[in-house]
Amino acid sequence: MLQGKMNSETRVKIKTIWISLLLLLGFLFLDRVLFPIALFEFPNELEWDTSPWYNFLHKQRNIRFEKDEKGILIAGSSVALYSAYPKQITDEVRTSNIKDGEKFRAEFYSHPALSPTDLYYYSDDILNKKPELVVYVLNPADLQLDYIQKKNILKLVSTNKRD
Repeated sequence: MLQGKMNSETRVKIKTIWISLLLLLGFLFLDRVLFPIALFEFPNELEWDTSPWYNFLHKQRNIRFEKDEKGILIAGSSVALYSAYPKQITDEVRTSNIKDGEKFRAEFYSHPALSPTDLYYYSDDILNKKPELVVYVLNPADLQLDYIQKKNILKLVSTNKRD
């Protein structure tokens, strides 16, 4: 009865609203449900260097410590990755005389140029993983000392030219 009283312009507007809502819900479903499954539920076979941001997101989502496990998160920039090897650290701790050493497992938590400030922003995620220990590896390359040296040399050269 109400249908008969609506003019064709109103029907088109209502259909447009319904189609827009359905498209919005479809995109939300794809973005929140289907894409995370397609991107992160399959094993990550990529080398660390090929796609470091994807590797970080994949690792971040999949780091879980069991209730009987004691976790060690090793954080730092991707340069620090070459200074610390989680598997080797795990093996060293497990074979040491540390109490409950066999329960420890180390995981790397890093992306390119991970600074202490970035680590602070990830603190909620890190705390949710409930590690026993978080280690931030600082590599001298992260300090960019060569940049500071070049900048000072440029200042020195420019002041010498004025003299």
